[in-house]
Amino acid sequence: MTTRLTNTTASAVTLTGTAAIGVNLSGLTSPEALRLGTGQSIAWEPTAVMKTGFSETGLTDAKGSTALRRLDSNGNETLAGTITPSTGLHLPTVSRADIKSRPSPAVGLMVYDADDDTPAIYTSAGWKLLTLAAIP
Repeated sequence: MTTRLTNTTASAVTLTGTAAIGVNLSGLTSPEALRLGTGQSIAWEPTAVMKTGFSETGLTDAKGSTALRRLDSNGNETLAGTITPSTGLHLPTVSRADIKSRPSPAVGLMVYDADDDTPAIYTSAGWKLLTLAAIP
């Protein structure tokens, strides 16, 4: 079934009233309860300040025309701001063998080398261990 809504001067669907949550789609059995087509977006209130949209390049969160976060179809996420974890940054811990077996790692990739008990970073010259000093 297809329901066609045509309203070129306002929202296709406007809900008014009071509810505990905005729109509850949990009663739908489809795994795609809400589907956006290419070029469509969801605007978060206040209207048009934060938009989440999908295009052929992936999913984008934007404020106005400035993309703040992008997620591509390969799972790569690009952030335009600063990551501020409240409890610190936790690198994935892997063995030396796992580090060396990674095919074509990206320059700048950082992991925690469990065998050497230190961070390792991939550079254009290969894997390098970071030199650490004790906190005085």
